[in-house]
Parts: sequence; structure tokens; C-alpha cells
Amino acid sequence: MSKSKTSPQDLLFPIDLKKTSVNFNKKSINNIEDSVRPIYTIITDCTLDENKQFKDIYFGNSGSCILLKEESTFFILTAYHVLKNFLELETANTSPFRIPLSFKKNFNKLNDFLYPRFFWKISEITNNYESKYDFSDVILVELFKPNPDQEVDGFIDINEVKSLAVSEFKDNLRVKDLGFSILSNEVRYEQNKIAPFDEKLFSCSTLIKRDELMGRLREENSFFYFEKDRLFDSNGMSGGLIVTTEDHPRAIGMHIRGSQTSKITNFLPIKELFDAIRNRQTTTKLVIDYCAQERQEKAEKFLNKLETWAIETHQKTEFLECIKFLKVGLLYK
Repeated sequence: MSKSKTSPQDLLFPIDLKKTSVNFNKKSINNIEDSVRPIYTIITDCTLDENKQFKDIYFGNSGSCILLKEESTFFILTAYHVLKNFLELETANTSPFRIPLSFKKNFNKLNDFLYPRFFWKISEITNNYESKYDFSDVILVELFKPNPDQEVDGFIDINEVKSLAVSEFKDNLRVKDLGFSILSNEVRYEQNKIAPFDEKLFSCSTLIKRDELMGRLREENSFFYFEKDRLFDSNGMSGGLIVTTEDHPRAIGMHIRGSQTSKITNFLPIKELFDAIRNRQTTTKLVIDYCAQERQEKAEKFLNKLETWAIETHQKTEFLECIKFLKVGLLYK
């Protein structure tokens, strides 16, 4: 794997297209700035049966997101338009995008990522808010539980973090916008000097750089927006996080849309989004990895039949308890 002497915000990550209890760093909980992640798009060979074979043919960057944890489940929060194609097109594959497991470590294998399981349309809740903000452009993604050997770092526990409510917003409050612009995070498929890679192992590479745009909150008719200090092409930063600039920053909002020709960036208040996440069970849930879902449903049916048989044949209590344990583990996974 290629090495880099740059900072954790500017690491070199070769990308591998030829290999196809939750463990987390306690010091990284609620390190809200490090919760911002890039989203990597995966396009596969659609002629293959993905129950049997999964083959990447294209790897690219799609946008930004915020890695969250609520109780024992990890999620990413991002703008709907970032993942619109995967929500509205029937050709999406079983794993159309992935998220780096760690903010500070290199990745070069499949186990270095977190993978999507479900979409939750939390806009069904937020659109009912009496608010001047348009919450329609938001989507929540539930991730598969990390494997025991995967250590997750840099995420926000929504039940512990201190976020700023709209009532606490102030005009001219100094804040910053965090995300991964396409301009700063080009994926290179040809050998190059900026992000060289071993062509025997990798098909492309990228120099990951988290952009930090300084600015301030501005108010207009009780509506707040982010005004960056300088013009910058923020395409790719949708789904990123806006935070205060104090020593212990607080989350303010999620970046929705900006422009390279304007200093104005629209965002959605984060506290309302966290409230919607806690109530996600009342919203529409869509399966992303349909192959994994099919396998789980088959396993559930098998365990239900096994449990029925065990009860009817008066098997030992320990055997029944083992079946119940497996069912709980299956649901948790």
C-alpha cells in the first residue's frame, strides 16, 4: 500500500477493485468533525448474479455524509440528491456505495469499509415540521453491523452529542463547513505522480482531502444560511457538516446545496434531523442489499421452523435458548 507523510486530513488511499461485539475507538465518540466521511460509488457488472459474484467495474466519489450511531446501530446521514440514483433507479446493485470505516487510517481492502443495509425516508417526518427549512432533501442510511475485527472511529452518538438548536442560532456566528469536494478528491484511473499506486494490486487511487470552509451564519427573515468567507466550488460537499468554531465544536446543520459562484450555502438544522432519526421506525424503509436480505429471511424461516420442532418434540430448555439467541443475533446483524 502506498504511503504518505501528509496529515490525517490529506491521506493517500489506494483503492482495490480486484478483491471483493461492535468494536470502536471510545476516544473518537462525538468527535464531530471526524464524523464527516466521503461516499464512494460502486458500479458493478449487471450481467452477474450478485448472490454468487460481486464484481466492481467503476469506483468514484459521490458526495459527503455524517457517520452516526444510535444505540447499537450505525448510520450515515446525507442529502437525498447525493444518493438519488440509487433510490430511484432499479439498476442499483447490492452494494452501490460504501463508507470508510476509519477517518484516520488508510484503506485498501473490503474490510476497511462500512456497507449500506437500508434507506430510511426520514423526510416523511421532517416535512411535517413547522419550519422555514425544506427537509425534503435528506435521507438516512442504516449500515450493516461492523465485524468484530473492525474498529470504527470518528462518529457522532446522537443521544450524547450536544447540538445547537435553531433557537440558539445567531447572526454572524462564526462556523465552518466540512465535506469532501469533488475538486479536492479526484479519483485517478491512470498512473500519476499525485497519488501513485501499484497497478498490480489497484485499479485507481485518490488523494483524500477534507475541505474546511470558514464562514458565518447569516439570518434573513428568521431563516439562517451559511455564508463562506471565499468563493469555492463545493460540489461534493452536500451531506457534510456545519459546526461551530469553538474549542469543543457543536453540530449546527447538514450541508444541502452551495455554488461556486455564490458564498451562500443552504443547510438543514441538525437537531431536527437527529429527532427524526430517533423516530425513523414510523417512516418508509427500503432494502438496499437485497441479497443479504433474502439470506436473512431464509435464515429466519429456518430458525422459526427449528424452534417449532424443538417445542413440539420437547427438546431441552438449553436448546430452545440457543435458538432464541441465534434469532436475536440475526435481527441485530
